[in-house]
Amino acid sequence: MSTALVEQNDAINALLRRADTGDRQAIAALRGECAAAPALWRDFGDLVWQARAKLLRRIAGQNDIVAEAISREVAALRRAWVGEHPTPLETALGERIVANWLYLHYVEAQYMQALGDLTDEGEMWHCRRVEQAERRYLRAIRELAQVRTIQRVTVQVNVGEQQVIIAG
Repeated sequence: MSTALVEQNDAINALLRRADTGDRQAIAALRGECAAAPALWRDFGDLVWQARAKLLRRIAGQNDIVAEAISREVAALRRAWVGEHPTPLETALGERIVANWLYLHYVEAQYMQALGDLTDEGEMWHCRRVEQAERRYLRAIRELAQVRTIQRVTVQVNVGEQQVIIAG
């Protein structure tokens, strides 16, 4: 069962809500569900997905169309940043870029919604928040670029008078 299916599965979500309150029967039932579909363990433990889903709910509210549209955009961005055959480090950094992109646009939207009603202090607070989010986003991009640069191996081979450069 994929992460998307877990989000849509009402029965599992009901069990999760009960388990959140400490309901032992719900916890046992969830263990049974995970035994039947081991991918659920991964889905339940995917903190990146969970954090992104919470922020997405915050942005979209109850509007499932907006949530789906943003989810599709996030998935496309993730594919673009992570690439086809990423290393675990590239995957982690790509996820960080996408999370920071989503958060940056969230705080920018909050700032735009608050414009006109802000005191000078409130405006400064929002500006600092946007600037911090932007720095984190750009830092994640820089780190991924740096990792990819380091991973490229260039070898220079001199054969007689010919010089051959092999780039990885």
